[in-house]
Amino acid sequence: MIEHELPLGWNKRTIEDVCLINPPKSQFKHIQKDTDVSFIPMTDVEKGSYKIVLRQNKKFEEVCRGYTYFTDNDVLLAKITPCFENGKSGIVNNLTNRIGFGSTEFYVLRANDSIIFHKYLYYVIASQKFINNGINNMTGTAGQKRLKKDFLRTYSVTYPTDIIKQKQIVAKIEQLFGELNNGVNILQALKQQVKVFRQSILKAAFSGKLTGSYVSDNGLPDGWQIKKISELGKVRGGKRLPKGSEYSLSQTNFPYLRVTDFTNYGIKPNNLKYLTPEIQSKIRNYTIDKNDVYISIAGTIGLSGCIPEYLNGANLTENAAKITEINGVNNKYLAYILSSPLGQIQISEKTKATTQAKLALYAIEEIVVPISSILEQKQIVTKIEQLFDACDELDKTIDNTLSQAQLLRQSILEQAFSGKLIQDTF
Repeated sequence: MIEHELPLGWNKRTIEDVCLINPPKSQFKHIQKDTDVSFIPMTDVEKGSYKIVLRQNKKFEEVCRGYTYFTDNDVLLAKITPCFENGKSGIVNNLTNRIGFGSTEFYVLRANDSIIFHKYLYYVIASQKFINNGINNMTGTAGQKRLKKDFLRTYSVTYPTDIIKQKQIVAKIEQLFGELNNGVNILQALKQQVKVFRQSILKAAFSGKLTGSYVSDNGLPDGWQIKKISELGKVRGGKRLPKGSEYSLSQTNFPYLRVTDFTNYGIKPNNLKYLTPEIQSKIRNYTIDKNDVYISIAGTIGLSGCIPEYLNGANLTENAAKITEINGVNNKYLAYILSSPLGQIQISEKTKATTQAKLALYAIEEIVVPISSILEQKQIVTKIEQLFDACDELDKTIDNTLSQAQLLRQSILEQAFSGKLIQDTF
């Protein structure tokens, strides 16, 4: 097929030509004020599925003014950032009394069923091609941009003039998407299993199984001891920025580590924040060393690890603590224990829930850990990291395959709207 040439029996028209955009509410004059109608907030419209799960009913008088109206088989399209970019769209179905209302940040598209099948229209606006074009046709300030109605009105849709063929294309899309979704579900389940396997590795590591240690009658591997964190090092807190201070606008020699920068076992290198020399001088005593172990104590609690050498001396957030002046234990070994089921159970038990859950410094000191010889600790850390490297590779493979699945999804839609998805379309 030559570029821009339509398959035999196909047409190309604007969205405004094939559907009604934002139908009026004039037909509701006869409805009683206390009539139950469906209400769909933006949060009930999910990416990746045309089905909208209805969770709320309201009285007609509550929503007849100030909200967008729709009915069964209407297509909803979020028009505000970031919902539009995230692909929030769906098809309305099973409304109470066939009447629904929702955010004014929805566009409502009511397909002319003599021209276009409503599910076909939905897949057009759910395509990445439509979304990418729409992103370039938004107005407003950052964070408050909206899709131009003129773009929606004039966007061209290619479709078979035969409604039956449109339904055949939709059926094929949904068949292929169903098969793709099954594969994605398997991959996501496998990714979860990798996460479980990591915890199994840590559980085995600190029961002596990774090094084949003999377990004595007291339940500990032979020669191991139980010690409190307070016997292995000192627990110190981080420090918030002085009131009114801001991060440096450029990279400096003074990184500031936040909980959002933590992973279990390490630091994410992207989006690090930095301090100006003036601000750093005010909190210069609250730094972390490459030989220390960090642990998050507020927000996401219990993330632990060691920092890389290039961040040695970085300032540490008040939402984290460090275990410093460590003796008798390898710092990576200690970090892995805190991340293991043994450490996480204790952290959970010791976290105090006030207005905001927080792990106190004295509670960290009371955490007990099994300690082997320094030589065996190094062997355990080496084996953990070997197994974790294998897990990382598997995670990368899964993530790459999931990305390919998303590209394949868009390829299916591209073929669908060019007449290539079902052979008898030409």
